Amino acid sequence: MEKQTKRAKGFENKKELSAIIFRLGSEIFALDSKRVLEIMPLPFVMKIPLVERYVLGLSELRGEALLVVDLYQLILKRDSNINPNNYALVYLLSDEYYAFTVDKVLQVINVSSLSSEKGRNGTANAHQYIDGYITHQRTKIKLINLERLLKALQVKRE
Repeated sequence: MEKQTKRAKGFENKKELSAIIFRLGSEIFALDSKRVLEIMPLPFVMKIPLVERYVLGLSELRGEALLVVDLYQLILKRDSNINPNNYALVYLLSDEYYAFTVDKVLQVINVSSLSSEKGRNGTANAHQYIDGYITHQRTKIKLINLERLLKALQVKRE
C-alpha cells in the first residue's frame, strides 16, 4: 500500500486540527473536536422501540434531547458491552444533538497533517466515514467523520 501525507479536506487554511482520541473495544479512533460540545459519563438512556441496533435511545442534557448512538455497534458492526463506565461524546449536527458512546476517552491532541492510504484499486480510505489516519505515539489511528457517517446512514429524528 502506498502512503501519502495530505491536508485534510477543509484543512488547507487551518494550522491544526484538534482531535479527540478514544477507544472502542480494542481499537483506537479519533474525531475532530470542533462539533463535540461535551465529553461526559454515559447518561441515563430511555429506550425507544423499533429503531436500528446502533440507536440506544434518548437522553437529555440541559433541556436538549440527545439521540444516543452506540458508536461501537455502528462502526465495528459488533455487539458492544455498554456499561456505566462508558462515556458519551455530545455532538451537534444541523441543530440536532447526538451522544455517541465510547469505551474510554484517551486524550485530545493537535494534529497538523493526516495520512491516507491508497489500496490496489487506487481508491483512498476504503470506509467512506474515515478522513484519514493520524500517527500518534507509533499508533495508526483512524480519523472518523461523524457527519459523513450519519449522512450515509441517514440517521434522522422524526
